[in-house]
Amino acid sequence: QVKQGWLLVHSVYRPGLALVEQSKHEDAGGMVITIGLEGASAYVTRDGEQLRFRGGHTTVTAFRHTSGERRFEANQRAAQLRVLVGEEALARYWPEGVASLLPDGGARQLAHTATTAASTQHARALLRATDPLAVHIGVLSLLADQLQALRPAPAPVPRWSKADTLKLE
Repeated sequence: QVKQGWLLVHSVYRPGLALVEQSKHEDAGGMVITIGLEGASAYVTRDGEQLRFRGGHTTVTAFRHTSGERRFEANQRAAQLRVLVGEEALARYWPEGVASLLPDGGARQLAHTATTAASTQHARALLRATDPLAVHIGVLSLLADQLQALRPAPAPVPRWSKADTLKLE
Protein backbone atom coordinates (compact mmCIF):
# COMPACT_ATOMS: atom_id res chain seq x y z
CA GLN A 1 0.00 0.00 0.00
CA VAL A 2 1.56 3.26 -1.14
CA LYS A 3 -0.88 5.28 0.95
CA GLN A 4 -4.61 5.22 1.72
CA GLY A 5 -6.45 4.47 -1.52
CA TRP A 6 -3.26 3.67 -3.49
CA LEU A 7 -1.92 0.17 -4.05
CA LEU A 8 1.09 -1.03 -6.04
CA VAL A 9 1.12 -4.71 -7.00
CA HIS A 10 3.89 -6.61 -8.78
CA SER A 11 2.62 -10.06 -9.72
CA VAL A 12 4.37 -12.94 -11.43
CA TYR A 13 2.38 -16.09 -12.19
CA ARG A 14 3.37 -19.30 -13.92
CA PRO A 15 0.64 -21.74 -12.97
CA GLY A 16 1.01 -25.43 -13.82
CA LEU A 17 -2.72 -25.53 -14.52
CA ALA A 18 -5.06 -22.83 -15.79
CA LEU A 19 -5.61 -20.44 -12.88
CA VAL A 20 -8.83 -18.60 -12.10
CA GLU A 21 -8.63 -16.08 -9.26
CA GLN A 22 -11.76 -14.48 -7.84
CA SER A 23 -11.71 -10.69 -7.54
CA LYS A 24 -14.33 -8.58 -5.77
CA HIS A 25 -14.66 -4.81 -5.74
CA GLU A 26 -18.39 -4.71 -5.01
CA ASP A 27 -18.00 -2.04 -2.33
CA ALA A 28 -15.46 0.13 -4.13
CA GLY A 29 -14.42 1.81 -7.33
CA GLY A 30 -11.40 3.36 -8.92
CA MET A 31 -8.88 2.93 -11.68
CA VAL A 32 -6.29 0.25 -12.39
CA ILE A 33 -3.22 0.87 -14.53
CA THR A 34 -1.71 -2.44 -15.61
CA ILE A 35 1.74 -2.51 -17.15
CA GLY A 36 2.13 -5.88 -18.88
CA LEU A 37 5.73 -6.92 -18.30
CA GLU A 38 5.49 -10.40 -19.82
CA GLY A 39 2.88 -12.90 -21.03
CA ALA A 40 -0.86 -12.45 -20.99
CA SER A 41 -3.89 -12.73 -18.74
CA ALA A 42 -7.55 -11.77 -18.77
CA TYR A 43 -10.24 -10.50 -16.44
CA VAL A 44 -13.88 -11.44 -16.97
CA THR A 45 -16.55 -9.54 -15.02
CA ARG A 46 -19.67 -11.19 -13.68
CA ASP A 47 -21.51 -9.40 -16.52
CA GLY A 48 -19.28 -11.07 -19.13
CA GLU A 49 -17.10 -8.03 -19.95
CA GLN A 50 -13.63 -9.28 -20.98
CA LEU A 51 -10.48 -7.31 -20.33
CA ARG A 52 -7.20 -8.52 -21.83
CA PHE A 53 -3.67 -7.81 -20.62
CA ARG A 54 -0.40 -8.61 -22.36
CA GLY A 55 3.29 -7.94 -22.17
CA GLY A 56 4.51 -4.67 -23.64
CA HIS A 57 1.08 -3.06 -23.26
CA THR A 58 -0.50 -0.74 -20.74
CA THR A 59 -4.14 -1.22 -19.89
CA VAL A 60 -6.21 1.35 -18.01
CA THR A 61 -9.45 0.14 -16.49
CA ALA A 62 -12.12 1.97 -14.51
CA PHE A 63 -14.26 -0.09 -12.14
CA ARG A 64 -17.17 0.45 -9.77
CA HIS A 65 -19.01 -2.14 -7.74
CA THR A 66 -17.92 -5.16 -9.75
CA SER A 67 -16.56 -8.64 -9.31
CA GLY A 68 -15.10 -11.18 -11.67
CA GLU A 69 -12.28 -13.57 -12.35
CA ARG A 70 -8.63 -13.03 -13.24
CA ARG A 71 -7.53 -15.79 -15.60
CA PHE A 72 -4.06 -17.13 -16.37
CA GLU A 73 -3.14 -19.83 -18.87
CA ALA A 74 -1.40 -23.03 -17.81
CA ASN A 75 2.40 -23.14 -18.11
CA GLN A 76 2.55 -19.52 -19.31
CA ARG A 77 4.45 -16.90 -17.33
CA ALA A 78 2.55 -13.64 -16.79
CA ALA A 79 4.17 -10.68 -15.05
CA GLN A 80 2.44 -7.36 -14.39
CA LEU A 81 2.86 -4.16 -12.46
CA ARG A 82 -0.49 -2.74 -11.36
CA VAL A 83 -1.36 0.58 -9.78
CA LEU A 84 -4.79 0.66 -8.17
CA VAL A 85 -6.13 4.11 -7.34
CA GLY A 86 -9.28 4.19 -5.23
CA GLU A 87 -12.24 6.34 -6.18
CA GLU A 88 -11.65 8.96 -3.48
CA ALA A 89 -7.92 9.24 -4.24
CA LEU A 90 -8.60 9.47 -7.97
CA ALA A 91 -11.10 12.30 -7.50
CA ARG A 92 -8.24 14.69 -6.76
CA TYR A 93 -6.77 14.13 -10.22
CA TRP A 94 -9.94 13.25 -12.16
CA PRO A 95 -12.55 15.63 -10.67
CA GLU A 96 -15.31 14.22 -12.88
CA GLY A 97 -15.00 11.02 -10.82
CA VAL A 98 -15.19 7.38 -11.79
CA ALA A 99 -18.98 7.76 -12.12
CA SER A 100 -18.36 9.90 -15.23
CA LEU A 101 -16.61 6.91 -16.80
CA LEU A 102 -18.99 4.25 -15.45
CA PRO A 103 -22.41 5.72 -14.70
CA ASP A 104 -23.92 2.26 -14.14
CA GLY A 105 -20.95 0.61 -12.45
CA GLY A 106 -19.07 -2.43 -13.71
CA ALA A 107 -15.68 -2.39 -15.38
CA ARG A 108 -14.59 -0.63 -18.53
CA GLN A 109 -11.28 -0.79 -20.36
CA LEU A 110 -10.36 2.82 -21.12
CA ALA A 111 -7.08 2.14 -22.89
CA HIS A 112 -4.97 -0.77 -24.12
CA THR A 113 -1.90 0.51 -25.95
CA ALA A 114 1.76 -0.27 -26.37
CA THR A 115 3.57 0.84 -23.23
CA THR A 116 5.30 4.17 -23.84
CA ALA A 117 8.98 4.72 -23.14
CA ALA A 118 8.09 7.03 -20.25
CA SER A 119 5.78 4.45 -18.64
CA THR A 120 8.41 1.74 -19.11
CA GLN A 121 10.93 3.95 -17.34
CA HIS A 122 8.50 4.63 -14.45
CA ALA A 123 7.72 0.90 -14.15
CA ARG A 124 11.40 -0.06 -14.05
CA ALA A 125 12.05 2.57 -11.39
CA LEU A 126 9.12 1.26 -9.33
CA LEU A 127 10.38 -2.31 -9.55
CA ARG A 128 13.73 -1.17 -8.08
CA ALA A 129 12.42 1.42 -5.62
CA THR A 130 12.69 0.85 -1.90
CA ASP A 131 12.29 4.44 -0.73
CA PRO A 132 8.63 5.32 -0.01
CA LEU A 133 9.02 8.74 -1.63
CA ALA A 134 10.42 7.21 -4.85
CA VAL A 135 7.51 4.75 -4.92
CA HIS A 136 4.98 7.54 -4.41
CA ILE A 137 6.57 9.66 -7.17
CA GLY A 138 6.64 6.69 -9.56
CA VAL A 139 2.99 5.84 -8.95
CA LEU A 140 1.94 9.47 -9.45
CA SER A 141 4.03 9.67 -12.63
CA LEU A 142 2.33 6.59 -14.10
CA LEU A 143 -1.07 8.01 -13.20
CA ALA A 144 -0.22 11.39 -14.75
CA ASP A 145 0.88 9.74 -18.01
CA GLN A 146 -2.33 7.74 -18.28
CA LEU A 147 -4.74 10.52 -17.28
CA GLN A 148 -3.13 12.86 -19.79
CA ALA A 149 -3.67 10.28 -22.53
CA LEU A 150 -7.35 9.87 -21.52
CA ARG A 151 -8.22 13.54 -21.54
CA PRO A 152 -9.51 14.95 -24.81
CA ALA A 153 -7.22 17.38 -26.61
CA PRO A 154 -8.03 20.97 -25.65
CA ALA A 155 -10.16 22.87 -28.14
CA PRO A 156 -8.07 25.32 -30.13
CA VAL A 157 -8.35 28.86 -28.85
CA PRO A 158 -9.16 31.29 -31.65
CA ARG A 159 -6.39 33.75 -32.38
CA TRP A 160 -8.86 36.60 -32.32
CA SER A 161 -11.73 36.95 -29.88
CA LYS A 162 -15.21 37.54 -31.20
CA ALA A 163 -14.97 41.17 -30.03
CA ASP A 164 -11.67 41.62 -31.89
CA THR A 165 -13.14 40.14 -35.05
CA LEU A 166 -16.10 42.51 -34.87
CA LYS A 167 -13.76 45.48 -34.40
CA LEU A 168 -11.66 44.41 -37.41
CA GLU A 169 -14.75 43.99 -39.58
